[in-house]
Amino acid sequence: MINLLPDPWNFSNDDICMLSPSGKYKIEYGNLTEFGQGSPLQAALYVKNMETGKKAKIFELAGGPPVWNNNKDIVAVPVWWRGCLYGNGQKLLLINLESKEFVIFKKRFRLLDLKTYAGGIITGFDSPLHKPKALNFDTMANKALFKKAINQF
Repeated sequence: MINLLPDPWNFSNDDICMLSPSGKYKIEYGNLTEFGQGSPLQAALYVKNMETGKKAKIFELAGGPPVWNNNKDIVAVPVWWRGCLYGNGQKLLLINLESKEFVIFKKRFRLLDLKTYAGGIITGFDSPLHKPKALNFDTMANKALFKKAINQF
């Protein structure tokens, strides 16, 4: 079986899932590389305003692929996070391009494979290859680690 859908090991800046539903914004990654042989892809994360051409760097080390809210310019992206006590893992970053801010949630994951984002609920899998757990993440019910404004555009 050949998987043609983007997943953490196979996505690019040319994938249709990078463009917002409104067509106003696009997620772009820097130089996508594996951080170890056979590992998921990672790179710096940017948001591009398609109307002005301006690009804002959001996070230094992000995974993918992103998932857009089905009717708003809000996108969820897994980001890599280094932890002192529990080791490396991922956190969920939510970029709201309507309010020009992003939030990183407190909950830690092993490896996120995001599939859908509708009604404030993000679905997918945590650790899709090794002991996978279904993900049903409520963005309203989970605590934020921090919020930050996007001022570059």
